[in-house]
Amino acid sequence: MKQIFYRMGPISIAVIPTSLTFSSDKTKDVLTLYNQNPFPVKFKIMGTVQNGFDLSQYRGELESENRIDIAVRVKKLTKMSEEVLRIEYTSCLDKRIRHMKDVSVTLKNEKAEVAKTKSDKQKTDAEEVRDPNANYYLCIVIVCLGVLSDNSMLPEFSTSHKLIASYVLGMMTILLIKLS
Repeated sequence: MKQIFYRMGPISIAVIPTSLTFSSDKTKDVLTLYNQNPFPVKFKIMGTVQNGFDLSQYRGELESENRIDIAVRVKKLTKMSEEVLRIEYTSCLDKRIRHMKDVSVTLKNEKAEVAKTKSDKQKTDAEEVRDPNANYYLCIVIVCLGVLSDNSMLPEFSTSHKLIASYVLGMMTILLIKLS
């Protein structure tokens, strides 16, 4: 029987993603663990909220240079809060060496956020100040439209006057679109 000896160095597993965000619309996500060591690793996942998350696998063994996808589902969604899923892992060869990684979990209550954004929008609308040059812009547009019209009450304008008026009217339109 052939025995294989591994040199025990630092143990590391990759956890992807490093943070999870849940809302009332999004209650499921996937957490991937990747063992980049040349030896198997045992893992255990714990949360800061008791019965707060439903995981497809809470503990297990991850073979060397292998990965596992773990489905994470929120059981109870509280107001906006920060929670932590702690992944504790040890080498199967030397159980004395223990490491851990934390995955931050953000729970967002979108109803509160929608109410907050509506009140913020109302504040910004009330605080919005009208452009002091708006009256001048309006006068310029009216003059340009008068030059371009064929009204008998206005004097005759040459073609160059009409070209200049149409150019200025185009620039004013662009300016007014950018301001709104």
